[in-house]
Amino acid sequence: MLIWALPGGDLRAAERTYQLLHQVAGRAGREEKKGHVFLQTFIPEHPIMQALTHGERNAFFEAESFERESAHMPPYTRLAGVIISGRELPLVQAAAKELGRTAPHAEGLQVLGPAPAIMAMLRGKHRYPFISE
Repeated sequence: MLIWALPGGDLRAAERTYQLLHQVAGRAGREEKKGHVFLQTFIPEHPIMQALTHGERNAFFEAESFERESAHMPPYTRLAGVIISGRELPLVQAAAKELGRTAPHAEGLQVLGPAPAIMAMLRGKHRYPFISE
């Protein structure tokens, strides 16, 4: 799961991954018993891995906050999402394409999509999301 979480498309993936790994690591040692934590990753240079390795929680959150502000992402702006989904892929693609063609265009409004979702099929349904700032 964590290999998927870091490079994935979820805006909150970094903070969720940090929180999960930090929580699991916290369970390694309690009171008088010392514990050891081993993290295995394909991307040891990732800021999450660096923050966990060096115990730099606040530095990680400050960097994450700076990146979000620079990219105009929440909590510094608002996003809206719409997912077109259905069991028949050609119909889902056609509906998503038509919605994308007719999406509003205005100053300060950007509509991204459609594109297959990271989890392109969920519970037997194909998914094509849109995100709007």
